[in-house]
Amino acid sequence: MTRTRPPVWTALPSRFAGATKPRAVAAIGLLLLLMLGGLVALWRGVAVAPDALFGEAAMRRGLIEGVRAGGDYYSVAESVFRVDPAAIQSWGDVPLPALATLLGALSPLMAFVFQALLVLAVFATWFLRLRKIFARIAAMAAIGVLLAGGLVVAIDPLLGTLNSLWAGLLIALSLGLWRTGRWIEAAAIALMACAFSVAALFYVAVMGVFALVEGERREGIGWAAVAGIAIALFVAHGGAVADLASATQPVAFAPHGGGYALFLQSIAQTTVLQLLPLPLSAILIALALVGWASWADPSGVRVLATITGYALTIAVFAEPTGVDMALLVSPILLVGLAFAPDAVRDLAAALLDRRRVRVQRISR
Repeated sequence: MTRTRPPVWTALPSRFAGATKPRAVAAIGLLLLLMLGGLVALWRGVAVAPDALFGEAAMRRGLIEGVRAGGDYYSVAESVFRVDPAAIQSWGDVPLPALATLLGALSPLMAFVFQALLVLAVFATWFLRLRKIFARIAAMAAIGVLLAGGLVVAIDPLLGTLNSLWAGLLIALSLGLWRTGRWIEAAAIALMACAFSVAALFYVAVMGVFALVEGERREGIGWAAVAGIAIALFVAHGGAVADLASATQPVAFAPHGGGYALFLQSIAQTTVLQLLPLPLSAILIALALVGWASWADPSGVRVLATITGYALTIAVFAEPTGVDMALLVSPILLVGLAFAPDAVRDLAAALLDRRRVRVQRISR
């Protein structure tokens, strides 16, 4: 095993500290694959319209305004999609009614206040969570910048109509509150996320699987209960959507295949990375993923599994206009960059380590 070096940036050693050379080679190979694969994917991949996120938000605003005017959600949805029947291409094109019902009962100002408070809660939860891990002032300043960079889009009032924005903030809050042996608050918030987005069910599944693998039977049952309630909610919504589809056109569900390039471009559009060239964004995203993998805490692998799962979902199923799905993971993805310096240092040390054999001659 490689000699463990003291951490430079974090207060605790990374998961790669003291790694064996084969493990270091595998991790560095994966990092390079993510970087080079991202650059190639962007070169050959589809281009996302710069205003795709705001276009999707504008479509959802009509639903909320209809509910705010006193209309029933599904009646409003039917009138909206009857104007443009082609808008229903998949089951998920008709969002769950919880967000429209909530925001429809509030004034636009109060709706933004709720949105801002949720963004602030995510920022504060993760900042306090990482305070003991990044003890240095410079490191905590970097954490604040990275959190702000991931939440900069979520604070935009024009995007407050997106179900995935609210669900992503709740997923980030749930992950920030979760601890080993302390999961009830995280599960309750995850259920709220499921009320806003069907895609949040994947996060619930990830947490449930990890709980069972780690032998936390009671926690696993709790996450299974959350999944059961969410599925019942989705089934009821699916029945209403089927009735709506009969008035417009059949609803289908099929993969679109935007690929890894779509994930990278989606993350760039939903974070501060939109200010950087896409190739540089691809490299930073790869480093952030490796950073999360290096956090020697049960939360680290949960965050990584959640981001990876949604990345695959976007790559396989999302359309080029479906940038908003990236909001499910963008609030905390960039925080992984704070772990990256120690992770890369430890991997490089393991790769370059050469054990020296000291021979000592004893004279009698």
